[in-house]
Amino acid sequence: TLFRSALESLLNHSSIFLKGARMIPEADQIFTEVELTTLEKVINETWAWKNQTVAEQAKLPPSEKPILLSKDIELKLGTLDREVQYLLNKAKFAKPKPKKDKEKSTPKVETEKNTTSSSKGDKVIPPKEESLDGSPKDARPVEEPPVTESTDTVSETPEIREPAAGSAQEKMPPSQEENKKTEL
Repeated sequence: TLFRSALESLLNHSSIFLKGARMIPEADQIFTEVELTTLEKVINETWAWKNQTVAEQAKLPPSEKPILLSKDIELKLGTLDREVQYLLNKAKFAKPKPKKDKEKSTPKVETEKNTTSSSKGDKVIPPKEESLDGSPKDARPVEEPPVTESTDTVSETPEIREPAAGSAQEKMPPSQEENKKTEL
C-alpha cells in the first residue's frame, strides 16, 4: 500500500503540474507541445494501468498470486517521475524569452522625450560644496585618516592570574565554590 499511495500522490502532482504548464501563455511557454503531450500520455497510461490492476487485484482471492506487484508500481513511478523531473529541470534552467519589439520601442520614445527636454537648455549641473575659505570644492566622500597604534597603550587583553598556592580560593570546600559561582 506504500507504493500505491506514492503512485497516487505522484499522479496527482503530475496532473496538477501538467494543468499549470498548459495554462502558461504561448509567449512565455518554455515547454514544447510534444513534451506536454508526452507527459499527458504517461499520466493517462499510468492512471489506466493502476485502475485496471487494482480492479483485477480486488477480484482475486487472497490465496492467489497477486497481480499488482510492488516492482511494477516502482517501474510506473520511475517512468512518470522521469518525465516530470525532465520538465522541472527544463523550467529551472530556462532563460526568459526576450520581450517583443513593441515593448522595447516604448522606453526609447520616453528616452527621446527626456533628451529633447534637456537639449532645450535644462542642463543638470552637479552640486558643488564650498570649503571654509569660500572656494568651491567637488562633492566627494570624506576620507578617514589612517589609524595608527601607539606603543604606550595598555593591551585590551586582561591578564589572567593564577591563584597563589595556599590561597583562600583553594581552601574553600566545593559547596562554597558553587555558591560563589552562582552569586556571580
